[in-house]
Amino acid sequence: MNKIIFLGYGEYGVSTLSGLIQSDYQVILILTHPSKRGAINPVLDLAQKHEIEHYFSSQLVEKEIVETIVKMEPDFIVSTNWRYRIPSKILRIPKIAALNVHDSLLPNYAGLSAEYWVIRNNEKQTGVTVHIMSDIMDAGPIVLQESVLINNDDTSFDVARKQLRVYPKIIIEALTEFSNPGFTPKLKELKEYKRYHRITKRDRRIQWEKSPQEIYNMFRAHRDPTPNCFFLWKNKKFWIKSLAYSDCSYCGEPGRVVTHLDEGVGVVTGSGVLDSHYRSGIILKQVSNEMNCFLDPKNIFPIDAQLD
Repeated sequence: MNKIIFLGYGEYGVSTLSGLIQSDYQVILILTHPSKRGAINPVLDLAQKHEIEHYFSSQLVEKEIVETIVKMEPDFIVSTNWRYRIPSKILRIPKIAALNVHDSLLPNYAGLSAEYWVIRNNEKQTGVTVHIMSDIMDAGPIVLQESVLINNDDTSFDVARKQLRVYPKIIIEALTEFSNPGFTPKLKELKEYKRYHRITKRDRRIQWEKSPQEIYNMFRAHRDPTPNCFFLWKNKKFWIKSLAYSDCSYCGEPGRVVTHLDEGVGVVTGSGVLDSHYRSGIILKQVSNEMNCFLDPKNIFPIDAQLD
């Protein structure tokens, strides 16, 4: 029976870990990040439930932890949603391989926040990749991949739910590949990788000069229950809760309110000459304020209001 040391955090982490625990592989140690105050750590909960030895670490630099990993002589290290680069000396410890489960179809969307970027970029599919870890994050040889379709109205939350169903089985299938004599992981050249940064608050601010499709994709990428995209008016912040494409073009300065409608207010945007919505303009249907109160835009933004 192969021995596995697991490194992970959050929902993605516990999804992979649950697959490992239910398999014929032996999870001998679990490493997870310290939880923020009051936050739930499902990886920790699962470790305690199954009485598996576990430690907390941020960057795997603690001498005691490194010595423990070496002493346990694992066949595999498996990581999912580990938030820092894993030191090279850790990656060299397992007898067979150190594997990571990543939330995209590498070499596309390496790095962070892939479930948001794929929607913002109007992708029609994403997926899950198991790869051998190397000194460059997300760039080691690919062991196995599985695609996930993205529907036109899927949110980042929807995409994550689809990926989470893949994690428990793809890691077992990937581990099994190493018992096949003819198996060779696929190494991609570094120039093929497209690496993204983490989505921060500033990345969720609406840019009204974007096309309607770009703005709609941004809205669905950051729709509830994840933090929403926002804009400013009179130095106050408003979060977008609902919007729709307009039936006609709204013209003029991007961000200007040009009309009131039964369903909301019409706002000028850039034009979408490269997408399926050639018109300019978005209907803003519902927003919330800093007190998280849901509001009708018609009651807040007068015609000619300039949204920033």
